[in-house]
Amino acid sequence: MFIAPITSKAPGPGRTALEIPETEARRAKLDSDVPLWVVLDELNADVLEISYTLEERSPRGSLSPAFTDAILREVQRLRAIGGLKLSNRT
Repeated sequence: MFIAPITSKAPGPGRTALEIPETEARRAKLDSDVPLWVVLDELNADVLEISYTLEERSPRGSLSPAFTDAILREVQRLRAIGGLKLSNRT
């Protein structure tokens, strides 16, 4: 499983992130009153069955298929040009 960090901190120069529209934030049950970004140039890799993560895993909400596709296209582009970093969480 790959986990894309979501942050309220604007991405710095040289970073690749996609701003989450307010409607998507509401759909995913995230804070919709602050700007949010999905960080795309550094993903976390985790194996769910052996994950050490102890936090609640039930879904809060979801992003639309169109927004998810936009995230995937950008991650694929970054991977193709060597601009994607994976951090192993296991």
